[in-house]
Amino acid sequence: VEFDYVESMNEPLANWWVSTGTQEGCHFGLEAQAIAILSLRHALNKQNLFDMVVTASDENTYDDGLRAWLSYNSTVKGVVGKVNVHGYQQEAGRRDLLYEAVKEKGKTKLWNSEYGDGDVSVMKQKDGAC
Repeated sequence: VEFDYVESMNEPLANWWVSTGTQEGCHFGLEAQAIAILSLRHALNKQNLFDMVVTASDENTYDDGLRAWLSYNSTVKGVVGKVNVHGYQQEAGRRDLLYEAVKEKGKTKLWNSEYGDGDVSVMKQKDGAC
């Protein structure tokens, strides 16, 4: 199995994650996110996995994704090769602002890694992507 990206958290700003939960996720405050991202890069480098791309932070909403990205300093942003975000805000979130903030860094990619709106026809998803 080959991996292109690795991430250390899922929906970290969400406060509904508890130790007895039945779904993936874990709460990380913004400072803890930065530490986790840098620690992951360090651990990968120790294993000579220099080409493994670190992603962050897979927030539940575009707005939380933007909040997290803007909180990272240049060192943290420098080790993130792709920004993942979930699309549960649909068209209500400011995906455009997240895109612009991520694009400023140049090489960083933005990826909508999870989406759901209850519409199995995917028409809402199609409209929200434009």
